[in-house]
Amino acid sequence: MDNLTHTAVGLFLSRAGLNRWSPRATAILLVAANAPDIDVLSWAGGPLNYLHYHRHLTHSLFAMPFMAAASVVLVRLIGTKPIHWVGGFCAALIGVASHLLLDWTNVYGIRLFLPFSAEWLRLDITNVVDLWIWAALLLGVLAPLLARLVGSEITSGALRPKHPGRAAAI
Repeated sequence: MDNLTHTAVGLFLSRAGLNRWSPRATAILLVAANAPDIDVLSWAGGPLNYLHYHRHLTHSLFAMPFMAAASVVLVRLIGTKPIHWVGGFCAALIGVASHLLLDWTNVYGIRLFLPFSAEWLRLDITNVVDLWIWAALLLGVLAPLLARLVGSEITSGALRPKHPGRAAAI
């Protein structure tokens, strides 16, 4: 999948409740949902190198905990707030797993069991860039804004949802 989709899924995972697991969990999830695509750096070795290493080890179950840990460390180094490491790591694992799951559904597939098996696994049910998925994600982003706008027009503005956007994210 494309990185816009991965980022939106990371945001929705945060809104769905994972943001309560650690301070800065939203940032951790946004980074973790995109972390396996660090293999884009293989492009520096040329197009053949990129084709060989794209969706390679970074898109496997073996590397999932390393990708998750790197996401937490990166957010901690950039941010000033402390992080609850266990909660942040668990949220990051879910973010990385969402990336693998989304890439598994498309026509390109992933090698989920590297380094033990180089077999490509794919469900072939979505395109790499899928406009229908983008439409659903856009609806999930805009629904809380629209609900807040309508709610502020109907009420005096005193009532605010406890977790805005959670229902749309789920």
